[in-house]
Amino acid sequence: MAFAIFLIRLMVGLVFLAEGIQKFIYPETLGVGRFAQIGIPYPEIMAPFVGGVEIVAGILIVLGLFT
Repeated sequence: MAFAIFLIRLMVGLVFLAEGIQKFIYPETLGVGRFAQIGIPYPEIMAPFVGGVEIVAGILIVLGLFT
């Protein structure tokens, strides 16, 4: 049972981590440009903020902290 929970945490955490990193690597398609295209206010502030939160949350989930 513990191994299954670890695998789920690992998969979810890595998805969060990958999505957060991609917001910084591809800002026009997945970061600021995408946020502006879908109408999120202040995309130049929100995209890096969301990317940072996704990276931190992904790391915390993989490590099992606060979960």
